[in-house]
Amino acid sequence: MSYSLPRHAFDILALTSDSEEHSLVVLEAMARGLPVVATSVGGISETVRHGVNGFVAPVRGVPEIAPALETLAIDRALHLRRAISVASSASSSGRGC
Repeated sequence: MSYSLPRHAFDILALTSDSEEHSLVVLEAMARGLPVVATSVGGISETVRHGVNGFVAPVRGVPEIAPALETLAIDRALHLRRAISVASSASSSGRGC
């Protein structure tokens, strides 16, 4: 099976909320293969596994969020691996949209 980078208007979902219920936008992004960088609020850390299908940072954790975004933006191979992992996670758990 061959994979290429997803074709979306956006390449990464960055959700840096101070408070959040379980955000539907995270599930939607994952269903479309977008890596997620999010703060650890609501149920996000149950869905986004840090270093596997995205990155989780503490609330107002700019020192953690900025490098995660930069890494995904610069390292296209890592971005692709995260996108594949995200798509696999979403489809195997029935979270597809």
